[in-house]
Amino acid sequence: MNNNWIYLIPIIGTIAGWLINGLIIRWLLYPANPVIIGGLTFQGLLFKRLQNISAGIGNWANHNFISTESISKKLTSTEAIQKLVPVVEEQIDFFLKTKLAEKMPMISMFIGEKTIGQIKSILVEEIESLFPYLINRFLENALADLNIGKLIENKLNSISRENLQSIILKSLKKEVKIFKLTGALAGFIIGLIELIFLFIV
Repeated sequence: MNNNWIYLIPIIGTIAGWLINGLIIRWLLYPANPVIIGGLTFQGLLFKRLQNISAGIGNWANHNFISTESISKKLTSTEAIQKLVPVVEEQIDFFLKTKLAEKMPMISMFIGEKTIGQIKSILVEEIESLFPYLINRFLENALADLNIGKLIENKLNSISRENLQSIILKSLKKEVKIFKLTGALAGFIIGLIELIFLFIV
């Protein structure tokens, strides 16, 4: 067999594999913004479909990432409520000893420390029992008005295409290199198999 060029098949396969995987990366990420050439519009597939991707992520976040029940359990747990009690006691104490004296000095004259302590104890106990209900109502109203998924979608769409491209390339620099090397290795193996097949035939 005098066709010495066939020995180049594995090398050609290696180069082809590297270039093909490199082209796939470019097809996904380049260009970031639409470029019109000869009436045809070219844009990286990721950026061309960015709005759909953002909408999908936002929709997923709405149904999976944000759980009213889990937030409610966390905020209305005994530990969370107990952390709020000292703040409530402090505010009630300030109201009874300072604000009440300013607004209604006559009444404050007849309220001593013992009475203040009793009133504070009753109010703290009542407010503590109301916390879970108030927190749940607040969460329901807040989440009803606040569309988390839409906020995420708008935020993703507001990122400039060039910045997003730069972030992706910097974050996946190692993976991109491995992807290209994988293509080169696959091309080399395929070329080697073809070379062996040619010798056998």
